[in-house]
Amino acid sequence: MLLQILRVVTSKLIKGEYHFSTVSEVSSEYLHERIQSGQEIYIVDTRSTDEFTGGFGHIPNSHHVPMMDLAASFANLDDFK
Repeated sequence: MLLQILRVVTSKLIKGEYHFSTVSEVSSEYLHERIQSGQEIYIVDTRSTDEFTGGFGHIPNSHHVPMMDLAASFANLDDFK
């Protein structure tokens, strides 16, 4: 049951149905500029382990926290919203 709920939550995140007022979204161009300029930045990659370690790779020094682990870490799914 929990896995199904998390899939719905993840789907809603992807579709932009949840908004986090304390989390800013940025374009890939902006992110690239920040990385190239040496500015301090904290990147969380929420893809699965297979995606993170697979052929597409990941941004160096990014922190891997799979979405399913992140969502499961909340005691109450309302906190996730």
